[in-house]
Amino acid sequence: MLATTTLPSRRTPLSAQLAASLQQRLPLVGPQYGAPPARRPWPLLRGALLLALAALAGFAAGVASRGGVGEALAAAAEPALPASAASAAGWCTRTHAVTTWSGAAVPVCNWSTCAGREGLRELSGASAQPRWAANGARERYMQLAFNATDADAIDGWLDEPHVRYVDAFTEMQHDAGVFGSVVEIGVHAGKFFIALAGAASEDEPALAVDLFESQSDNVDGSGRGSRAAVLRNLDAVGLPRGGVTLLAANSLSLTAANLSALGLPAARLVSVDGGHSLENTLHDLMLASCVLADGGIAVLDDFTNPTWTGVAEAAAHFASAQSRLRLLFVAHNKAYFTTASHKARYVRAMQARQGVFGCRDLHSSRRALGGSEACYGGPAGEPGQLQATLQTAMERSYHHHTSSLEARLFEELAEPDDDEVPMHLRSGACSSSAAARAPGRRAAPGAAPRPGAAAALRPGAPRRARAPSPRRAAAPGDAPAPRAAPASSAAMAAAPASPPVQIGANKMFGGVNRRYRHASAALGCDMTFTVFFPPGADPGGEPGAPPPPPAGAGAPVPVLYYLSGLTCTDENVIQKAGAQRGCAAAGLAFVAPDTSPRGLGVEGEAEAWDFGVGAGFYVNATQPKWAAWRMYDYVTKELPALLASSFPGLDTATASIMGHSMGGHGALTVALKNPGVYRSVSAFAPICNPCAVPWGVKAFTGYFGADAKELWAAHDASELVARYAGPALPCLIDTGTTDSFLEVQLKPEVFEAAAAAAGFPVTMRMQEGYDHSYFFMATFMDEHVAFHSKALKP
Repeated sequence: MLATTTLPSRRTPLSAQLAASLQQRLPLVGPQYGAPPARRPWPLLRGALLLALAALAGFAAGVASRGGVGEALAAAAEPALPASAASAAGWCTRTHAVTTWSGAAVPVCNWSTCAGREGLRELSGASAQPRWAANGARERYMQLAFNATDADAIDGWLDEPHVRYVDAFTEMQHDAGVFGSVVEIGVHAGKFFIALAGAASEDEPALAVDLFESQSDNVDGSGRGSRAAVLRNLDAVGLPRGGVTLLAANSLSLTAANLSALGLPAARLVSVDGGHSLENTLHDLMLASCVLADGGIAVLDDFTNPTWTGVAEAAAHFASAQSRLRLLFVAHNKAYFTTASHKARYVRAMQARQGVFGCRDLHSSRRALGGSEACYGGPAGEPGQLQATLQTAMERSYHHHTSSLEARLFEELAEPDDDEVPMHLRSGACSSSAAARAPGRRAAPGAAPRPGAAAALRPGAPRRARAPSPRRAAAPGDAPAPRAAPASSAAMAAAPASPPVQIGANKMFGGVNRRYRHASAALGCDMTFTVFFPPGADPGGEPGAPPPPPAGAGAPVPVLYYLSGLTCTDENVIQKAGAQRGCAAAGLAFVAPDTSPRGLGVEGEAEAWDFGVGAGFYVNATQPKWAAWRMYDYVTKELPALLASSFPGLDTATASIMGHSMGGHGALTVALKNPGVYRSVSAFAPICNPCAVPWGVKAFTGYFGADAKELWAAHDASELVARYAGPALPCLIDTGTTDSFLEVQLKPEVFEAAAAAAGFPVTMRMQEGYDHSYFFMATFMDEHVAFHSKALKP
């Protein structure tokens, strides 16, 4: 029969009495139970853990209403943990904690999680027969997990190749004499857990850990485990229940002692898919490392998912702080780690199974998380997605004072220069190396400079300048290439635009998202933008090539421009807001540019998330230091001209514009400053009166100077609408009533009053209970697209 149990909530360890009761209730999971060993008296470490508990409480209170939010790192120096904590653990090579946005210190390599690991028995052998091989369960699973569309389908988020990966890794581990239990932390409805349990031998216990009925502890909403759904799916697949245990527990309460008390052998494979906050992921990674046998594999879900940025943050910190687990394989949103003792063997075995893993690149440790080489087997755009994940973390949490999450990840990855990375692995922003795209990189106090691109990008070190051409970065020993000065508006209009080069494409709603890079004359660097081409308007094209000549004479489609908010790139809205659905139905092209120049090496360009890189505010800066920040010219002149010359299928003369936050400010000001150019304008949570709010004052002071108030007013939507004298301009603005920036930064009431006084019609909607996030935008995006479609296709 199936064994089930429940552990106390939070960090309460198992008592001897509970262990004894488990022995009576769960006779199938192991031969012996016992009380967990007493914890070692590490007072300072326990204090750090109490701080971490307080952080979790603050996290629940502060962000539960916003859904899952990857925690941002505070800019303050990381507090040190006592050396005794690490000295007890040979794996912990660094003694530090990270500071969450709530201000609490969270241990990175927390050896107390491993208490009792000596009680995990070793499994020296097992049957070669997979649990689901005898009765056709695997075939039924594949049908229900990936091919069923009715109520019988297994709910969850899993790409089919991971089933093949698990089968292959199981075979590789058994060949290496590695046996043990399989464990998943966070099972939702069991989609991946059933694959793990099914591929395992009948002699290898399978443990599913989830909150199940205690969803009040699910503060970030990352999945919603259902015991009933797991049981139903196990039965539907026909997987034998023997040796399968469902454990109701908050993973933050688990240590190795709890698993040894269940009589489990050391784990062969652990899937980490529980809470996706920084604290949860760090704890669960450490727990996996503690309970894995030598040669075991840990699988980290949502590694490249920009919705759950705490996962990638935690992976970067964890890899830098311990020596046991090394990155082995990255594909389809999951990262596979294994013990250093077996990594080389598994890499060779993966090379022999190219048909399964499809490894594109076995590359150096400068690319991998602390290892000698790692295999990348997923979609070509996924490494760039990893970078976008951390950029999104800044956007989702930018009301907190943060250091650059992207910089932190690439500090740990120590990614090489682009010339050393195969083209399909490059993520394609302005700078000559991926690390150069990371704002705000700071060296740790007393740290020695690291070689390569990472060291060259620290404050005080010379930045490698880059000419506008995207062809090649400077080779070692080359003289730095001078940065090209941005062109004036007149020169830019006269100069022929270099064609954009495609760097990514994804089909969506019958149309295609195509991402491009080009050399910008307005900004003096390479820029990226994405175009969603609706069905029937896609020009086609290949990676690394300019758009092909038009193949037919179909009617050009109107263009809807979208300007993004602080810290964003062109990818955020493309990946998260869902505008493509409405644009596909309406026959509109959706164009999303980046938010600023990148990689120009201007001193201080990346020291703040709300100024400089990722914060161009859609103005033409007049201060000499920021002369390249000419985003107004870029979005109103250069980009439309480039689209017109490169994509005959776009009707750039029939255009509307929209945006969010800083981009909402940009959309309003661009439309109001160019009467008759745009058929309509809309905004989500725009900065309506930047002259009078902290974000705007900071940006305008930096870009224009403190005394240039006429220039400030020329880029303030509330000032512009008061004197607008152009043709009718339909205007729609949505703002959430629970937006944390509403009163201090947005000021929609100022714009509404100015518009009313000027007789300018505007539809101003306050959306009850919505915040500043993409969840808010996605909710009302279809309405905004329909609003623009009515103006563009009357």
